[in-house]
Amino acid sequence: MPRTNELQRLLPAIAQIARQHFQLESENLDPLLLSIMAFDEKTSKLHIASANFDLDDLRWESTVEYGDGIPGRAYKMNRASLFVRARAIANDTPLYQVPTPDVTPEEAILSLPLTHPQQAAALFGILNISSLRPSSGLVNLTEDAVTTTFQEAVSGACFAAIDALYPAP
Repeated sequence: MPRTNELQRLLPAIAQIARQHFQLESENLDPLLLSIMAFDEKTSKLHIASANFDLDDLRWESTVEYGDGIPGRAYKMNRASLFVRARAIANDTPLYQVPTPDVTPEEAILSLPLTHPQQAAALFGILNISSLRPSSGLVNLTEDAVTTTFQEAVSGACFAAIDALYPAP
C-alpha cells in the first residue's frame, strides 16, 4: 500500500520541472501521472515505490518484468524510453510496449532511468511521466527531447530523497 515519504513529497517538484523543461501546459490543462519504480531482484520486476495516483488506483499494483514495457525497457537499456499511443496506432506498432493496457490507458508514457549522481551506470529506479489526455504536450515529445541535464536533475533529486529515507550506515 502506498505511503507518504520523501519521494512522494518530491513528485510535485518533478512534475513542475518536467512542465518547464518540456514546455507543457498547466496542471489543470495537462495533469501528469508520475511514478517511481524500483527493481526487485528477487522477482526480477519493477514495482511502484511512489506515485501521485489516487490511493484506489489500480496502477499501484502494476509490476513490470525486466525489459518489458516502457519502464522495463528503460531499465534494461539504461536510457529514456517513450511511448505515444497515437504514433503507435498510426505506425501500426504493437501496444505491447504498455505492460497493462487495461490498467494503463495513458496516451503518452516517458520512462527515465534514475542513476546515481556520480555513477551513471548505477541505476536505482525508473521515473515514469505520463498523461491520459490525447492533447497532452507529452504526445509531441521525442526521446531526443529528454536531455541529460533534465535526467541528471531528476536523478539527483530522487537520489537525495532515497538517501534521506535510507541513509548509509
